[in-house]
Formats: sequence, structure tokens, C-alpha cells
Amino acid sequence: SYRIATININNITNQTKISALYNFIKQQDADIIFLQEVENDKLNLPGYNVVSNIDVARRGTAIALKHHIQFSNVERSLNSRLIALRVNESITLVNVYAHSGSQNRTQREELFNFTLSHYLRHNTQHIILGGDFNSVIRPCDATGDSNFSLALKNFVQHLKLHDVGVGPNDGNRQFTYITHNSASRIDRIYVSSGLRNNLRSMDTHVCSFTNHKAVTVRLTLPNLGREPGRGYWSLRPCVLSPENIEELQLKWDYWTRQRRQYNSWIDWWVDFAKPKLKTFFRWKTNQMFSEHNRKYQNLYAQLREAYDQYYGNAAMLVTINKIKGKMLKLQREFSMLFFRVNETCVSGEKLSTFQMAERGRKKTTIDRLEIAEHRVLDRSEEIENFVFDYFKTLYSEQEQEVNDVWSCDRTVPFNSEANLNCMNEITTEEIYTAIKTSASRKAAGPDGITKEFYLKCFDVIHGHLNLILNEALQGNIPDKFLDGVIILIKKKNSGNTVKSFRPISLLNFDSKVLSRILKSRLELILKESEVLSPSQKCSNSGKNIYQATLAIKDRIVKMRESKTKGKLISFDLDHAFDRVDHRFLFRTMLSMGINPTLIDLFSAVYARAKSKLLINGHLSPEIQIKRSVRQGDPLSMLLFVLYLQPLVHRLDQICDGQDDLVVVYADDVSVITTCLNKIERIKHLFESFGRCSGAVLNLNKTDSINIGFLRAGESRSVSWLQTSEKITILGITFCNSVRLMQKLNWDSLTAKCGQLLWLHKMRDLTLQQKVVLLNTFITAKIWYVSSVLAMNKLHAAKLTSIMGSFLWNGMALRVPITQLALPYEKGGLNLQLPSIKSKALLISRHLKEATSIPFYTSFISNTQNPPNLSSLPANSPCLKQVCQEVSYLPDLIKDNPTSDVLHKHFLSLLEPPKVVGKYLNCDWMAVWRNIKSRYLSSSERSFYFILVNEKISHGELLFRMQRVDSAICAFCNSCNESLVHKIAICPRVAPSWRILQRELVTIYPSKTFSVEDLIRPSMKINRNDKIKILKLFINYVICINESNNHIDTAALQSLLSNIL
Repeated sequence: SYRIATININNITNQTKISALYNFIKQQDADIIFLQEVENDKLNLPGYNVVSNIDVARRGTAIALKHHIQFSNVERSLNSRLIALRVNESITLVNVYAHSGSQNRTQREELFNFTLSHYLRHNTQHIILGGDFNSVIRPCDATGDSNFSLALKNFVQHLKLHDVGVGPNDGNRQFTYITHNSASRIDRIYVSSGLRNNLRSMDTHVCSFTNHKAVTVRLTLPNLGREPGRGYWSLRPCVLSPENIEELQLKWDYWTRQRRQYNSWIDWWVDFAKPKLKTFFRWKTNQMFSEHNRKYQNLYAQLREAYDQYYGNAAMLVTINKIKGKMLKLQREFSMLFFRVNETCVSGEKLSTFQMAERGRKKTTIDRLEIAEHRVLDRSEEIENFVFDYFKTLYSEQEQEVNDVWSCDRTVPFNSEANLNCMNEITTEEIYTAIKTSASRKAAGPDGITKEFYLKCFDVIHGHLNLILNEALQGNIPDKFLDGVIILIKKKNSGNTVKSFRPISLLNFDSKVLSRILKSRLELILKESEVLSPSQKCSNSGKNIYQATLAIKDRIVKMRESKTKGKLISFDLDHAFDRVDHRFLFRTMLSMGINPTLIDLFSAVYARAKSKLLINGHLSPEIQIKRSVRQGDPLSMLLFVLYLQPLVHRLDQICDGQDDLVVVYADDVSVITTCLNKIERIKHLFESFGRCSGAVLNLNKTDSINIGFLRAGESRSVSWLQTSEKITILGITFCNSVRLMQKLNWDSLTAKCGQLLWLHKMRDLTLQQKVVLLNTFITAKIWYVSSVLAMNKLHAAKLTSIMGSFLWNGMALRVPITQLALPYEKGGLNLQLPSIKSKALLISRHLKEATSIPFYTSFISNTQNPPNLSSLPANSPCLKQVCQEVSYLPDLIKDNPTSDVLHKHFLSLLEPPKVVGKYLNCDWMAVWRNIKSRYLSSSERSFYFILVNEKISHGELLFRMQRVDSAICAFCNSCNESLVHKIAICPRVAPSWRILQRELVTIYPSKTFSVEDLIRPSMKINRNDKIKILKLFINYVICINESNNHIDTAALQSLLSNIL
């Protein structure tokens, strides 16, 4: 059976109410929801597809269906009063929000007579019609004068629709909309006659988020698809309270005494301790939910009783609103407790629809899969079976050749201390470092235990965890310890085939701690012995991704200047990580001279590795991982680099020409060569490598561009290799012109930043929170490209304009964006301004990676003051910008060219805030410290920053900006409206100012504060009193600024008293 609900949500936009709506839907486990009076066409309900119809009036309709329910034939009325769609090709769903009031009777009758009939013109087996009809067709469904609808009555009779709210007793009166002088059942659900006998239950529910009751029914319907599963249990961090950890300590002491019943500590851990931990924390989570439900049900009963008494008793409205307020507060607190925010959430930000939408976007639901040309799977069971078979085949062991030609020439010295000691006992310090340095807020493995548990309970478990991991180091590893769950993450800009998804393994955190420790030891071996080729830029000590991209750019410019022809080729390995043959990997490591005992441990780990696929919430049977390095394992990247080392070494031998270049970063293999014969040799090399290692070269995705000195129309082609005008390598779009390369990359980045900021505009953020978001999430996406390609003035201006629009959101009074870029101690907000930060990153990288860019370095190292820019290559804007800036840098900065040092240097060249020059006697360091104070909320700090910079709207400022014709105060018409006049002198605010002064006297009796004293305090006051004074004054000005002509002094008095 399926649950269907209809709810008029009263145009709610408040996030607390939206969360209450979502939780109500979850509690009812509704499959299909009809929503009326929907204000936002971006309404997001995780787990549901929301199809909306909203016009400029913002009072629309929507139908929400669980993700697994396929729908089609969506039709929307022009006035947003109706939306219809079809499910299962046999059921038509129609949601109606009829016009309200007797004055709109004609429009309402036309809606039922003509519009509704039009959208039901197609004949289907069943009809489900729901919504807010704002009228009745039975006298008993309303009290007093009702909006009776003859058109709706005729429509229902002609189509033989059944009102699910009408039971055997025709006098049934479950009113859904109640006021003190009327009650009616205007929210209803009708079903066609064929579904009448399928009705299982019907009920109405009072709700905290709307003044309508919700109507829910349970119907037996044809199968609408397989519902997504719920995955597996995961520990919620909120249950890791000090009280629960203290209780865990007592249980842990008892649990450890059960060790004698098991062969080893690790067996005890896997078979006894972990299940006990799961039971304990599930119990604690259930306690929290039970307590919340108890409180909620108590308030719900009170609300229902209040509604029952509301009709005829207007005084009950106050009680109803109080109960709703308590319910919403309870819901908000509970939501914040359990809601796991994403990485874009800013500290102090309110829970919003944006956060809920982001959480929904992180989940991958596969409802449609292309498996062959013109063949598509859309049933959940078929999709799950196909994906399972595909990955089972992918991870199965394949026969490979054994060829000694792939042994490595670089080996670890036999007396390497790191290699000899890599199997030493694991220390507690290593365990803590591995836990602390691992990423937070990551999904748990199949045991459900997250990093937060290991970190917060470390003092409880560390002694026994040490014993467990040391037993694992000796090879005593149970299969459950290594279990994993594979989730499929959609690749960007990919199709809808199974190859469009990246398999990520969610592993138990304890096994990841072991992997992280082994990774650090293996890295030490490789760093000490330098067995990896310099061409491999990933997981290779002293190498990085910038060396790869800068080297390619440098070689392109050099070949153009030396009039040499060549090709840049990007080789693509199909399922590179998933095709790693374990036998080849361990033979390669052995030939490198890596400790055989460590290799045996890796071999034992991968021999026992098993995973289940999580597809649409359902876990598949286990798959034995016979090949691949599991993406999600901290060791996977390092093992893959070792696996690829023999291939990289042979590529270095083939590409030995003066202009040849081999650049490898993980599985991205890029080659520049001037000889077409070498390209053929490289192809045969990949094929030979694949026969021994399992790797497969994907020729369909292997691409190239011609580079160097090319005449118009000249082509250098290879039969099997596609040649393009541009190619993307490691996130950078390359072509034969650096100037064009610069334009292509920055055009794309500028557009993406604009799109991101447009999405984030819906968030309720303060100025400081917006700066944090820009620094940590938005502009962070451009810093990588900034290190490789110079940003020209046009793109810098565009990005600055986009950021300014986001920061001020249409406000006319703005603090200059260059001031926001200043550090806090100089009057700014530490905003990372693209024009400044990108310049610092570009220069820093070109100076630090000098050995990777020999052609560029030959010019940079000879730069004089002033620079001779005319001697530089014409097609190298990056080189010109670097040389121009380097020539004027102090020698101290040239000796230590970090991006941070360069950034501070460029910031020091900016002008100080204008307000500093206006008030020379002010202690500005103290003022800037106040703005940064952690004792003020984010909104208070942001408003205070604007207030100190005198960007609060007042007559004199607006007159200077030519926004008004006169600076005279519009209220008193006696003098100019200065900032002081607006805050303290004007008769409109004088009573409020006296209230503030009375409150200030209670804190600091010996002084009467002026506006100047409060905006830029210079007196010596202890910190606690200063914060109280600032809080009072800031909130006072906020209240004055947001008020119109009338100021509610009683509300102001209450606000200030609450602050104290």
C-alpha cells in the first residue's frame, strides 16, 4: 500500500517550518504528497522529486513523489492553481489549489468546470485528485455559510470519484481548516471508483507549520517501483556526549574482561566489541529519538485539543500559536542536533533549504541506466543486478603474462633504515596521528563507526586499540576487519552508463588507521631511497601537480620559440585503479627491494578483501576483490604509483629527446614528443604493459593536440590517435597558444564562479560568513589555475564584480572591496581578492618550481629592475607578468617566495580604510580587535564593521552619493541627518536612546557615553564590560536602523534587558 497526503503549507519559507514539514512527511512515510500554497519552486525534500507549478504570485502547487516512483506527462495550468502528472502510465495525479472566498466564486467554478476537465482529458485507469478546494459539496462539511460548489459536485459525480474522507457514517465531520467562527473540510482527496475498495485508512493531522490540517490516506495501488533501501547503520556524532562516554568507560572495562573467550584481541574486537558498541550507541540514539517523540507527541496532543476548542472560542488562538512555537523550537533544536552539515556550511549559519538540497545532491540514486545502444534499464532490481554483475566481473582475477622486463631498475638500498624498520611495533603516537590527520565528516564503513568515535573515545580505547592494530600488523586479520561497501559517485559531465560512476570504497575506520600508518612508513622508504621516477609527480617526495602542468606549459612555449613541431598526448587508462593486478603489483614492489614482510602483509590484506555494492540504498551480495586498489583506502594512491612505476620508467627511456617530456600524475599520463615513431612505440608499450599488469589503454578517450611552430593548415596525424584543438590535462585546458589557453581557462572559471555564487545567494549569511564562504569554497576553485596561468585584468574585474554583488546583494552602501581584502588588524575582513591572491600564487609557483620550467626560468632569473619586457616571447603573458612583478620584489621576498609572504607584500601596497584618515586620534587597533571579537555573534560583528565604516544609511551620506535631493532629516525636518543624529538626537529615537543610556549605566555608572564613544571606544574598560556595552549598542542600532517611523520602545527595552 502507498501513503498519500495533501497539505496546504501556507507559503512557508522559514527553514524551521520546512524542516517540520519534512519531518512530518517522514513520520507519515508518505509516498506521494500534494502541496498547496507553495512559495518556492526550489523546495527541496530529500528523498523526493518535487514537481512544482509556481507563477509570479508565488502561491503555487506541487506534487512530491519518492525517488523510485517514475512519472511522466507533467502538465501545469497557467495560473499555477493546478498541476497534473501520470505514474505507472495508469494513474493520473491531480493537485488543485482553488480560489478562496466568495468574491472569487466565479473563478473557482470555472476552474472546476473547464480547467480541471482539460487536465483530465486523457483516459487512465485510475484518478487521484487532491488539494485545497476552498469549497465543499456537502452541507455537513462546513459550519455557517459555506462556499458550496455546484461545479465541483457535478464534476465528482460525472467522473464517479469517491471522497476518502466520507466513511460509512455520512455525518463524519473531520474539519481541516478551523477558525474561531467557522470550520470546514476544504482539504480533501478523491479517488476513482476502481480505487474505492483499495482504501485502507484515512486521517487528519494538526501541524505546527501551517494553519490547515494535513489529510493522509493509505491506498493499495499497482506496483510503482522498488523503494530505495536505507543503507546501513552509522554512528551519529551527537551521541558522543561526555555522559555517554563516561558510561561507555564502565561498559568497556567489563567488555575487555571477555577477551579470554577469544583467540586474540583483534578477534575480540571484530566479533564482540564492535557489535557491543553498535548496540550501545543505537540504544543511546533511540533514547534521544524517544525523548524527542515523547515531547513532540505531548505538544501534538495539546495542539489537537486546542484546535477542537478553537471553533467558537477566539481566545484559543493565542494558545494554538504558543504550542506551535514550542513544537517548532523543539523541531529546530532536534534538527540541528542530528543534521550533518556539508563542507560549505559556515560556522554560525542557520539551517537552510540550501543545506538540505546539498545533502540531497550528495546521494547517488540510479533510476535510469543505459546498457547498450537503444537499451535502457529503469527498474531498480534490473539496475542493481546489472551493476553487481559488471563490478563482479571487473574485480575478478584475470590471467596475465609474467615478464621480467617490467622489473624496476631503481631499488631500495639493502641497508635502508626505513625499510628495515617498517614492520616495527605500532606506537600509540602513530595511532593518534593517523586518527587526527584523517578527514572529518566522512561516511562510515560497514561497521558504522566513524572517526569522531575514535577521537573522542581515544582515552578509553587507545591501549586495546594498540594491541589490536599490532596483531593486524603481524598478519592476523579477520575478514570482517577488511570489509568494505562500494558506493557509486557520478562523474562530472559524464553519460548515464555504468562507466559514468566512480566506485568509492567505504572502509572500516580501524582498517584505515592501519593503512594510514603503513602509508606513512612506505612514504618514508620511498623518500629515503628515491625509487620513483622524477616524471611521476604524485605521491613522490618533492613533486607536485604544479610541476606537471607548469612543465607542459613551459615546453609548449619553448617549442613555439625554437620553431619545433610536436604532439602533446594525454593517455587514458580505462578503470585505472580497478584493473590493478595484485600479483604484478607485489612483484614490482619486490623488485624494488621493499621489505618482503611488508609486501606479505599487503598480499594478505588484499587476499581477504571483500566488498558489497550499495545501490539505491540496497546492499548487494559480497564481491571478492581479486584485483584493484580500493579507492577510499589511504594506501591506494601510493600502491598505484608503485604499480605504474615500470611503465613510467620505460616511457622515460623512449622519450629521451631534447624536447620530449613525460609527465605522470597518478593515472594521468601525458607525453610530449617530436617524433611520430615514438608515439607508435608508446602505444605498443602500453599494450605490453597491459598484458602483464591488467591495465587497458582507452583509445576512445586518449587525445592529443599539435604543438610548436605549425603553419596554417599543417597537420601531424597518427591513424589511431584523435587530434583536437584543445585538451584538458589535470584540470587545465591546454592548446598551442598560451594566450588562448589563458582565455579558455579563465572564461570557464569565471562562469563557474558566477553560477556557484548565484546558487549560494539564497543562503541567509552575514557579511563575515559570506567572506568565509568566498575564501574557503568559492575562490578556492580558482587558486589552482592561478598558480599555472596568469589572470588578466578583464577576468579579475569580472570576478571582483561577481564577488561584490554576492557580498552586498544589491545594497547601495558598500565598504570598498579592497578594504575587505586587508587583514583584520588593518581594518579588513581577510577577503582573498582574486587580483591580488592569484598574482601571489603565480609568482610563487614560477619561482619555487624553477627546475621544472627551464625555459621560463632562463628569463625570470635574468630579470632586472626595470624589466625589459620587449625581450620576452610574444605569446607568454604569464612570463611577462612574473618578470614584471619579480623585478620590483625585495631580495628578502625573492629568497623566500611563498605565496603567503607575497600576498602580504601586495596587501601592504593597498590604501588604508578611508575612515582611518578621518579619525586620526582613534585607537584603530582596539576597534579592529572589537570587530574580530569571538564574544560577538557573526551578525553583530558584520553590522559593527559596517557601522564603524559609516556605511549605515543616513541623509548626509545619501546626499553625498546623490541618492537624495537633501540631507535634511525626513522625520524632524530641523537639521541634516548625520549618523549621530539618526542614532541619538532625532526626536524619533530620543526615547530609545535614553533607554540605552539607562542600560549602559548599570554596566559603567561613572560615564555617560556618546555615540562616538560607542562606535570607536577609546576608554579603558575590562573586557567583559566592553563586550556587554558593544552588544547593547550594536543591537540598539540594528533595531533603530530596521524600524520605520515608529520604534517599539517596550520591545527595545526587552531586547536590551535580555542581552544583559
